[in-house]
Amino acid sequence: MAVTTSGSQAANKEIKDKLELNQHKTHKAKTNKGKKSAAGCAASSSRSKKLLHKRNYKGETLLHKACQKNDLAQVKMLLQAGIDVNMEDYAGWTALHEASAAGDESVVEELLRAGANVNARNCDGVTPLHDAVYAECYQVVKLLLENGSNPTDQNVGGVRALDMATDRNMRELLMTFQASSVGQGESSKGAAQCAEPGSEGGAGGEPTDVQLRQDGIRNNSFTVQSPEAVSAVLEDVGKKQAEISTWHLIDLNDVERYKAAFLEIQSVLTDVLTKQRLEKNSLTHKFSTQEELCREA
Repeated sequence: MAVTTSGSQAANKEIKDKLELNQHKTHKAKTNKGKKSAAGCAASSSRSKKLLHKRNYKGETLLHKACQKNDLAQVKMLLQAGIDVNMEDYAGWTALHEASAAGDESVVEELLRAGANVNARNCDGVTPLHDAVYAECYQVVKLLLENGSNPTDQNVGGVRALDMATDRNMRELLMTFQASSVGQGESSKGAAQCAEPGSEGGAGGEPTDVQLRQDGIRNNSFTVQSPEAVSAVLEDVGKKQAEISTWHLIDLNDVERYKAAFLEIQSVLTDVLTKQRLEKNSLTHKFSTQEELCREA
């Protein structure tokens, strides 16, 4: 009887050990399955993100194309999926440029709500406001102005949106906002001049907000007071570029800081170039006038 009891206990222990082993295998299988599932989801998410920001041969994204077609439903879907609303094509055009040129107020409003840069410039210094005025889309122009678009901004040829307007109502609208913009610029002029360039932020390679010299700059329209003013601005740009080269580049937040800094530098250099071209045109005109007067004499 004792032998039988001993044998029964041994059998029970063997069964118990097998059950525990099976449970361990099952738990391990579930854990591995969960890891594979998480890895699969991450890979799928990465593929979706790449597809979302895929470009064509012009550098245009799906959002650019949707705005060109005034496809509001597609625009909303892409924005909800997380597409970058301010991504530029290879010529510097943003989705807001495309929507402003196409003239659909609802698409423009959706982009602005998503954080689109209302004063974005392409490689020629053209803003969405330039596009909307050229397309004669009054309501889009009004919407852009109400959301901070600067009517005094010039392209690289020195042309403002106001210079492109042919409709009387459009010109009056632009002139109204231009007067308001000039007034605000005058009220903030003193504070801008008191700020020391590059006074904000830290050292040791830590990213800071780029504060470029404001000598001769007002309302993003560069007004050169002297060649020294141009030299001072260009010297400051060089210093900022050297500072940016020491910044760390680790994650996407650093990329955005780099982008913002270089866009500000680009804006300042564009303003310098615009003014220099205007000065050149003015000198050419004066020379031509003097030449004609000499011939008449």
